[in-house]
Amino acid sequence: MAENIIRQADVIIAGAGIGGLTAALALHEHGINALVLESTREPKPLGVGINLQLQAADALTEMNLREQLENIAIPPQNLCI
Repeated sequence: MAENIIRQADVIIAGAGIGGLTAALALHEHGINALVLESTREPKPLGVGINLQLQAADALTEMNLREQLENIAIPPQNLCI
């Protein structure tokens, strides 16, 4: 069964993090079958935040995910350089 799934994939993506899942979604929107492989059996909350740079937020906006992003995002209150 696993071999059939792998054979159907045009692209194999290692890692189901933000980058891997975004890549898989973008490929899917272009009709490309992607198989995402992840080493953990189930997601675990890490208790940390994920910082998205402007380019990442722009890419998610282009994928029509801005509303979902805004529903869960917490904008920074201040910036120290």
